[in-house]
Amino acid sequence: DVDVSAQGSILSGLESAPTQKDQTEALLFLKSLNVNNKLEKLSNWSPDTPVTQWSYLSVGSDGLIESILLNDMDLVGSLQDLSQLFTPSLRVLQLNGNGGLSGDLSLLQNLEELWLFNHPSVGGDVSILADLPHLRHVGLYQTALYGDIGEAFEGKYFPSLEMFVAPETKVTGDLNRAFSSKTTPALTKLNLLKVSNLVCDLDEFAGHFRNLAALGLSNSFDITGSIQSFRKTPLIEDLRLWSTSVVGDVEVFRELHHLMGLNLHHTHVSGDASFFEHCCKQLHELHLWATDTTGDSEKMRAARGSTVYVDW
Repeated sequence: DVDVSAQGSILSGLESAPTQKDQTEALLFLKSLNVNNKLEKLSNWSPDTPVTQWSYLSVGSDGLIESILLNDMDLVGSLQDLSQLFTPSLRVLQLNGNGGLSGDLSLLQNLEELWLFNHPSVGGDVSILADLPHLRHVGLYQTALYGDIGEAFEGKYFPSLEMFVAPETKVTGDLNRAFSSKTTPALTKLNLLKVSNLVCDLDEFAGHFRNLAALGLSNSFDITGSIQSFRKTPLIEDLRLWSTSVVGDVEVFRELHHLMGLNLHHTHVSGDASFFEHCCKQLHELHLWATDTTGDSEKMRAARGSTVYVDW
């Protein structure tokens, strides 16, 4: 059964509740670490300006920081130095493209959105996320995230989780334990590409998510099942399952009219793929090399352009 009551935060807390003054000082400290970059040049980040007027932030009715949107600011420093910002009031944290940041994700509490792309020195056990039941969007591409996601997420309830993106991390485990219509009913996008120690039965997985729009899994031959299972996901737009053990006839994609990207290279999918010359009008990228499919490569490229990758 799904355990909802047990999902109160057990993350590292603060000794006392921070004030707006504490948060302002933490942000000014972050600015002081980033001389001659984009953050240092923000003139309204000043003790003389109310924090409600600072760029890239929003403040809640309690006076505390509610969102931080500091993507691609060339930041350096440690998340620990910013612990005064990570209160239950913080809902959205976007720090993509700041490779100079480091630290442990266990400081985070009631987040709804977490974006930390390209942070090889920021990480923690994926079980940390299991104690963030309000999550809607998770983006942890190229971070030091690790741990068994099946064990961490099994039985946890994430009613609003729509997107989980953590490619090129060290996450392991059984995705059928981690995600289901019962525990993650809102899930539409899952991307764990280039994560090699995952297990998933796609026949079971696809049956849970009729509204699935994007799925990316690769580099694991414990990803099994038939692409015929995606008849159950009529809204799928992007499907990437390369270097897995998936099988089945590609004829199934004739019925999936929303498809825009398909990458099944180095799998044992099969069948005559010639129909792609005329169907799936929105498809802009097709990878079927190193598969058991057949077709006429010249006709396919003439019909679809340079984004066709086949070896027929």
